[in-house]
Amino acid sequence: MASSFQCFWFLFFSLSVYFIQATQTSNVYIVYLGLNQSHDPLLTSKHHHQLLSNVFECEEAAKQSILYHYKYSFSGFSAKLNQTQAATLAGSKN
Repeated sequence: MASSFQCFWFLFFSLSVYFIQATQTSNVYIVYLGLNQSHDPLLTSKHHHQLLSNVFECEEAAKQSILYHYKYSFSGFSAKLNQTQAATLAGSKN
């Protein structure tokens, strides 16, 4: 009896860890923000960091997630995000 109970809990925790990791998996997303209105690459990058800081716990994590800034002919960036962060960012009005 104790053996089957232990197996149940082991299986339960193993599956829990698996599903938590599966939902936290990051993918690369490209975020297109339209024409670059500022024409200042530094301001454009700062704007990207501000947008991402809304979906991360801190601004430093937002900066680390960015892989590339598109800041000359149009505004956008590529970043590593999980599904929740991507959906939150897609739903924002900025």
